[in-house]
Amino acid sequence: MSGFEGKVAVVTGAASGLGAASARLLAARGATVMLFDRDVDGLTRIREELATKGLRVDAMAGDVSNSANCDAAVAKAVAGLGGVDILVNNAGFGRLGPTEDMTDDFWRTSAAVNIDGYFYMARAAIRTMLAAGSGGAIVNMASIYGLVGIGSHLAYCAAKGAIVNMTRSLALEYAGCGIRVNAVCPGVILTPLIQSTLDDAGQARFADLHPMKRMGQPEEVARGVAFLAGDEASFITGVVLPVDGGYTAQ
Repeated sequence: MSGFEGKVAVVTGAASGLGAASARLLAARGATVMLFDRDVDGLTRIREELATKGLRVDAMAGDVSNSANCDAAVAKAVAGLGGVDILVNNAGFGRLGPTEDMTDDFWRTSAAVNIDGYFYMARAAIRTMLAAGSGGAIVNMASIYGLVGIGSHLAYCAAKGAIVNMTRSLALEYAGCGIRVNAVCPGVILTPLIQSTLDDAGQARFADLHPMKRMGQPEEVARGVAFLAGDEASFITGVVLPVDGGYTAQ
């Protein structure tokens, strides 16, 4: 397994779910991790959890849909931690609902968080990586719904599809600079959000959609993130990796 000693990773949406799982795993494998999330209380909990274990961690509260916040998070990582070697673009927004009931504000918020935020963070990280001249790795958290459709989830599907192709475009643009850009496409994962919004019957229905007949765990997605961010994936860029229990193979 890849070790990340001497590496600095910035993880967005790090206060819970897939972001927190990714931050925990990268830190456990030796990375110094900058946590970035707008959830101040959750951010504090994760930071204290990691620090109590003796892991190297810093944090900043902010919204990825604000480009100044994204620039500031990367600048803080550079000034306080020594640089940015890894970016995990994870912060996301979405919920199910009929397209005919979708408001302009909901559509714009989905695009602002799920597309603009990924662009702002990637741009800031790439600038820093280019200045350092030592390459780097970006892992974008896309979704199976960036590869296949699902009804009543238009804004999310559109945004995650954009992230898939953003990943490929960035990978091609910066491959010669030693910056690798890949994406993970999780299936339905048993995060605290899913647990709080779906009852047992709803969870069973989603589990049944996957050939493995269960939902994934955040830690299983985090292992995909760590693989793509690490040296074991040194000749991998532009890849979109489903971590979905076989969902997209159907």
